[in-house]
Amino acid sequence: MLGGAPMLMIKGLVGGLFQVLMFAVLLLVPGGLLPGGTWKWERAIYFLAAYWVAVEILVVWLCIAAPAGMEARFKKAPKDERRPKGDRILLPILLFFLLAFFIVIPMDVFYFHSLPKPKLAWSIIGVALTVFGLISSGASIYANAFITPTIQDQSEEGQTVADTGAYSVVRHLYYASLFPLLTGISMWLESWLGVIALLPVLFILVLRIRVEEETLKKTLPGYLEYMEKVKYRLLPFIW
Repeated sequence: MLGGAPMLMIKGLVGGLFQVLMFAVLLLVPGGLLPGGTWKWERAIYFLAAYWVAVEILVVWLCIAAPAGMEARFKKAPKDERRPKGDRILLPILLFFLLAFFIVIPMDVFYFHSLPKPKLAWSIIGVALTVFGLISSGASIYANAFITPTIQDQSEEGQTVADTGAYSVVRHLYYASLFPLLTGISMWLESWLGVIALLPVLFILVLRIRVEEETLKKTLPGYLEYMEKVKYRLLPFIW
């Protein structure tokens, strides 16, 4: 049986493929079924192909350079008091709004036509934002070996404060990476409404950050000092 690094890489590559397939369903199925839509939505297909390649390259690099961070991404949520109740409530809501974000984009492009389409220059900026967001998410996994998908007490695993790299600028780098990533995707796919649809995601993330920080203050030695040192949660000089 495979174990260690090979198994981690396989899990990561399969996870990346699953993510791209999920995006494909959320974008192309509504795009194909809506009046005036098409199954051959070129911008979406280009995005999915490029994103798949980029994610799988990032996965391979992280499995080699930061296996602990990648392992953390596959860690299951505890079913006891180690996971705060607030996260049990907020995470499903967050996932709902993230799914809604992707569905809103084809509905806007092919049906609502709510706002003028971004011009080519904005689409190119969208590509740059997507790349920046993807690199930032990879940087967060590289720098933080305890970056689990759920909020949980990891004191028994010897969790330490991640305060190097971009974590010396913002306290929640992975969350921060979502906004350029998703904003860029929506701009490339020519939907300003998709960008607006990120507002509920931002609201839920703010609530989740507060739950996470309360947990970390109680369970992670040195986190209070880290909060004093790094003032900003998501955006430097703003919040």
